[in-house]
Amino acid sequence: MPPSTQPRTNSKGRAVMGGPSDNFGSEDDIEAPPSTQPRTRISQTKGRAYLNHSDSEDDIEVPQSAHSRTPAAKIKGKGVTSGPHVSHSRTLSIVATPSQKSSTAPSKPPGKRQLERQREVPKWTETAKSDQEAKSTNGAQHGTRPPKALRACDDHSWPAITHLTYRPGSYGIGIRVQSAPIQAVIRHGIKEIQADALWINTFPDVEELDKMILNALCQATDILDYPEIAHRIVRDKTYREDLGSQLNIRLGMMRSSTNNLANLKVDGYYDFKFCRDRSQRVKELLAQNTFIYGLNDNNKVDGALPYQHSAIIATLQDLHKTYCTAYTNRYESSIPDDPMRSTERKVPIPMVAFAVTMIRGALLHWQTGNYVDMKFNSDEHVNTYKFHAQVLEMMKASPETRKKFHRMMANLYTAVTKDTENLGASGLHNIKILDLAGMEE
Repeated sequence: MPPSTQPRTNSKGRAVMGGPSDNFGSEDDIEAPPSTQPRTRISQTKGRAYLNHSDSEDDIEVPQSAHSRTPAAKIKGKGVTSGPHVSHSRTLSIVATPSQKSSTAPSKPPGKRQLERQREVPKWTETAKSDQEAKSTNGAQHGTRPPKALRACDDHSWPAITHLTYRPGSYGIGIRVQSAPIQAVIRHGIKEIQADALWINTFPDVEELDKMILNALCQATDILDYPEIAHRIVRDKTYREDLGSQLNIRLGMMRSSTNNLANLKVDGYYDFKFCRDRSQRVKELLAQNTFIYGLNDNNKVDGALPYQHSAIIATLQDLHKTYCTAYTNRYESSIPDDPMRSTERKVPIPMVAFAVTMIRGALLHWQTGNYVDMKFNSDEHVNTYKFHAQVLEMMKASPETRKKFHRMMANLYTAVTKDTENLGASGLHNIKILDLAGMEE
């Protein structure tokens, strides 16, 4: 009997396409197609269904059923599965579309690049509550020091005259933004520590630097008569560190500026312009520290004139004029118990060692025969400074060279100050060619 051509209907009375060979039953029980057909899965995106073959990446667009009122879900499984009511003999994994994802779904783990960026972001600790917690390490590098705005001192418990003003978005307190008393203390403290560096140590370590900063600030507050600020400097470590940061900066600037002045001197004082082989000339000067000795009448190196080369004396003059004119009372004799030498002043050892160190650093720019600009780094010159300071201390301590050391340093003082002495009480009488009588009234 020929197959019936009447359309088949389902349990709801709707027409169902296909003949007897289609193996379709009711709409509520759809069987999978034969295994010879390619295994597929259907996904739904914005009203469009895509038939994705498991063995092909090509997407075939299939129009959505007119009876579908809700977006279909992404169904992961075997065989053709579709429709608002899906049943299959196999277990299916249904994954909602992005619009249907629950807010409680686990988020995607961060990628490698995102993790690296998170590690680069500094993490600050809580505000320090004690002096032990207020560390002086650089928070920008180590991530342990909170911003200054967070670790600022507790001003409300101190007099208003001691309060500091922190620059927004910066770790420094600045000078110009401070009140007049704080500005005066910082500026005077800078002069004090620069002078201390030339009489005590130009390259102090961390512990000695803290002591020098404390002494300079206390000297400044004592001279300016600010006892409230002095009291807080002694009691409040964080406050002292903030003020001392400005002094430390100016101390570094003093070293770098002196190095720049020394660079301008070595070319002329060591006759580089008339030297055919400058690199060989520099090697000879650096060998056995030949550059520190003065020259005799025959323009030859004189071993009896250590630390008395014209370049060193010129550098000492620059230091005296710039940093020491207000502290001439600190020049003292190295032999105070000798009646003949107790009144003879001498240049301090740290000042001489510092000048020698800067001259040697300037000579290093000419090692290749031509001047090569190099960035100044204090750490590279510490050993040179310590070496010459130790040599001078040994000469001072030895009974055999004590008097010779005193004479050498006294001669340096005379050479350094002869053109920079304060007029003092003698006043206009020091200007020998001045003709007061011939001047018009």
